Amino acid sequence: MGCNASKGPPAGETKADLQPQTSMQRQESPPPPPKPAEKLDAQQIKALKHKQRKLLEESGFPRGVVVETRHPYEARRFSWKQSVPMEGTTGLGVYFCNQCCTYDEGAMLRIYAGGLQRSASGPGARVEVAVTSGGSVYGTVLERDKSCWLVQLDQQRSVSPNAHALEEENGPKEGDRVEARQSSGIWYPATVTDVILEADWYAATRTPSFYVVDWDDGAQEEQEMKPYELRRPTINGTNKSNGYTFDALPRSVPRYSANPNDGQGCYALCVEEPKSIWVEYADMIGEEISSFCLDTSFVLTPIKIEAFQGPGPAQRAGVQQGWFLDLAGMEKEMSQHCQGVMDSLDGIGGIRATWPTAPCEVSKLLDACFNNLPDLLRNLNEQLLCKSGVKLLFSNSSSEKPVKLLPEAAAFY
Repeated sequence: MGCNASKGPPAGETKADLQPQTSMQRQESPPPPPKPAEKLDAQQIKALKHKQRKLLEESGFPRGVVVETRHPYEARRFSWKQSVPMEGTTGLGVYFCNQCCTYDEGAMLRIYAGGLQRSASGPGARVEVAVTSGGSVYGTVLERDKSCWLVQLDQQRSVSPNAHALEEENGPKEGDRVEARQSSGIWYPATVTDVILEADWYAATRTPSFYVVDWDDGAQEEQEMKPYELRRPTINGTNKSNGYTFDALPRSVPRYSANPNDGQGCYALCVEEPKSIWVEYADMIGEEISSFCLDTSFVLTPIKIEAFQGPGPAQRAGVQQGWFLDLAGMEKEMSQHCQGVMDSLDGIGGIRATWPTAPCEVSKLLDACFNNLPDLLRNLNEQLLCKSGVKLLFSNSSSEKPVKLLPEAAAFY
């Protein structure tokens, strides 16, 4: 990327004037080759630096620094890095000159900051989001106000549902890692322990008839799988960029499927002071809560309180309209104290809710709920709201912890 960039104190402010050309424009009228940069002697460079400093001071950036990448650069893979010391600053603004341009829209500018101040962080900041069901995921801040962060979660998997299908002629072998589909339709990680071959006497060949698998969670049922019930792992351990993508979460495969939010962006709404409140309902839940609503873009916490019907224990405890129903946070309690909730979720995705329920069965029931969100919403509004003697967990945040700032910022062009 060839550009001149001046950096100064204004916090949370980034402006860019890039001029990428579309692929159609490049085909019809390819840009002329860049002209070689003129060589400046030592005196000219000194005079230029003096003018730049004077202009920065007149523009209100007395501590600004002009940074210039190598340009023109060759039309091939190219990277550039420069350290810019700016001691004592509390914020950073990046301004591009009007001649800044790239060969295409694939360029990326990444800014690494030595010191992190939450008050100065805004759109483009990189953060780590803790996930209630385990693990954490990196993301990029899209919007931020005083108390709330809207974060787009990093993803790595393909949006194609067939991207990880197995070819019949090159199926898995004993010891291979796979994902296998149970009768509920949900994919779970497993390891192939045996391949049962079937003889084709006419073609004089042996082909796999079914595979025996060991489930990662130790389950003993449904261990014989047909070839079409297996697929490659959606995340290959050798391909993880940092282990903190949404796809690498401990329960990402079964809980959020191969195509979370139908291949669209996945987001988390995180607040500076996250609150989780348990509410016990002696009377019918529907006397206070009018309805729940669904927002599939918030994949970690897709169910919210849509409206209240009247006063009740949740509002007295501080719960507000728009708070999330934290199903993942209720997981550990469901097997012992949430029979009413389990009854309301019974049958979603073909999973039956027995009582008392083992923790692993609760996890599978929640997996089915997250894979069948419209059914989940229907059951909550038609069945859960009619329950009494139920304990629910509400949260004002998609994460139980404040976001953790990472020492970098990202801008994509």
